[in-house]
Amino acid sequence: MVRFLKCRVARDPQVAVMIEEYPEWEIPILEAVFGEGNISVISERVREYYINPRMAGAVPEASAEYERLNSVYGGTGNPRVPFVEKVFGSGTLGVRELRKLMQGATVKQEAVSPEQDALLA
Repeated sequence: MVRFLKCRVARDPQVAVMIEEYPEWEIPILEAVFGEGNISVISERVREYYINPRMAGAVPEASAEYERLNSVYGGTGNPRVPFVEKVFGSGTLGVRELRKLMQGATVKQEAVSPEQDALLA
């Protein structure tokens, strides 16, 4: 089970707002991409990890998630620096930092409160 945050993401003042759920560890990358003031958490819930049908169920290894985040968010600048590298660091250091956040967002089933369990039903 993973803590997901429903966030309002404002791309910029002239563009429509997106409202989506993200794993808790993805929020620092959203802040790097869109700016810290443009991300606001609406709600939180604990649920099974699911990003797409290929990645359903178990929480992925940190190295696989690092690569997924890199492919989703890309980078900026010249030379191009990946957002995942800017936020977590590069190489094994970056994977280690991401792993810490992933572990902090992972909740054991028995730790789910009755209120959170009702949200999962």
